[in-house]
Amino acid sequence: MHATIQRYAPSGAFGPLTLVYALGSLLAAVLLAGVYMLLLDFIPFIYASFLLTAGFGFALGVLGSKTVTSGHCRNRTLALGLGLLLGAVGLAASYGWGFVLAIHEATSNYPGVTFSELAQEASFKGWLDARIEGGWKVGKGSTEISGIGVMVIWFIEAAIVVGAPVLLSMADAAVPYCESCQAWTKSQGSSLKGLTREDVQPVLDRGDLAGLLTLADHPDAGSAHRIQLLRRYCPRCANTAFLSVNEIHTVVKDGKQQENKVELLENAILPPKLSTQYLERFMKPEQEDASAASAPAA
Repeated sequence: MHATIQRYAPSGAFGPLTLVYALGSLLAAVLLAGVYMLLLDFIPFIYASFLLTAGFGFALGVLGSKTVTSGHCRNRTLALGLGLLLGAVGLAASYGWGFVLAIHEATSNYPGVTFSELAQEASFKGWLDARIEGGWKVGKGSTEISGIGVMVIWFIEAAIVVGAPVLLSMADAAVPYCESCQAWTKSQGSSLKGLTREDVQPVLDRGDLAGLLTLADHPDAGSAHRIQLLRRYCPRCANTAFLSVNEIHTVVKDGKQQENKVELLENAILPPKLSTQYLERFMKPEQEDASAASAPAA
């Protein structure tokens, strides 16, 4: 399938500042871990804890994403390593901050004993054992989650905190990049209304991107089906462009519209001639309409 269609593949290169940005992100991850543990301590409800964990994982993911894009990293292996390191450092730092906060809170129960003295007497393992034994109370019935239940929740926490930066970092490293201009591509979209996968699949199987761009909307343009055409392009030159094709089916579920997407083609290399054809068909009318709307009345 699509044997004659060439697709984008990351070059594996990365900018020299990637490692500098990575160091900054790791330091930020340690600080975010402290804020995360403070909030967990301030809001000791397990349901809120899940939301805070998701937020912490997302924040680490944003750090990974920014490192990849700012460092011009097109190396997915490096992005994977960065995501894993960010997640692991953030998770480890959260446990370290949790231990420090617990010792600080305990000093109020031992007048005359300093933080340093208590920290030397206590052990990290003892603190972990106390957390496993103490667990959480859930609901009005004061159902307790402790022991193995705590470790299961910790495993879920680790999966979120480490998984988010890994996924976001690798996804951004795979975004098409213009090697000539050293720039990330931008995206713009259009649709063939009323068409389905059956309408475009034979064209794609032939590798006929030019034919794809000449397909007309279905007479039943109000149909719940459409073919989405996403063009990624270099903002600095006209030589680099890619085309992705998706089938979109709009359904109504529980009174709300929901779009189901099926990927048919991802980041096919779009030659300059076909890129111009795309713009002339899908973008030019919109630009003319926008110009007319902004023009002063005679």
